[in-house]
Amino acid sequence: MASQWSIKNWDADSFLQQALSDALERHAAIYACVFLPPGPDGLELLAAGYSSGGIRVFDWRQASKLWLSSRQAARHSLHWHAHPGGVYALAVAGEGPSAALISCGDDGAVRGWSVREICEVVKEQQQQQQQQQPQQQQPQQQQRPGAGPRALFEVTVPRADPPFPITASAHPAAQALSVDQARGAAYVGASDGGVHLYDLGRLGEGGGKRGGGGAAAGGGGGGAGPAASFAGHAAAVLGMDCCGATGQVATASEVRAGAAHGGATSGSGNREVVCIAEKQLG
Repeated sequence: MASQWSIKNWDADSFLQQALSDALERHAAIYACVFLPPGPDGLELLAAGYSSGGIRVFDWRQASKLWLSSRQAARHSLHWHAHPGGVYALAVAGEGPSAALISCGDDGAVRGWSVREICEVVKEQQQQQQQQQPQQQQPQQQQRPGAGPRALFEVTVPRADPPFPITASAHPAAQALSVDQARGAAYVGASDGGVHLYDLGRLGEGGGKRGGGGAAAGGGGGGAGPAASFAGHAAAVLGMDCCGATGQVATASEVRAGAAHGGATSGSGNREVVCIAEKQLG
């Protein structure tokens, strides 16, 4: 990778910081991905969450054509810094352009992003690239995170009361996510074993703290707490899924797997239905 630097304004610290940032982005791992609802003019987008804290959006049609024709990997159409740490989970709430992309990160934050705004920014950048393409004869440089969409809401998951002691930290990470479209609810699994239920209607109406775009939008917790919280795991919740037909949610971790059944706002209705333990051999 080649980068342009001016020797007139040489700063070793800035150069080192930028080089480390570029290396982190170049070698970032993908933790989550999700298809976005179709945008205007049949725009098909795929969002991916990275270990560097960024979210990248790809034009799925262009990526498919490029791979099938020449076996080349497509570049992202949009990239912004969503969380200070890794982006562990992504999900879509709602339908059509009015839907929201929800992200969970290592900082313990759950943020919502407008799909309509994402589509608009992608279309603008694609038009700019088409205008600049005839003038560009040199290889493209690594794109750094730019100005992304404004966060619709932001909440920070609270600490749970797990059945077994877990190493304390400032905030548990939000590591798993599942959206119940029928009930307008989102279940979030945390690194301390807690599972939290959020009412998406409250968050969308401003119940959560709104940001100005990117991970630095809000440094604290959101204004809307979870409608219900429960703990049934001795380790981080690594996966979860909810069933809209039955109103049940299944959670999975390194030690236990549980499920909850009850109303969207009732904490007493949560109950563990199964416990699976893996025996250590040897």
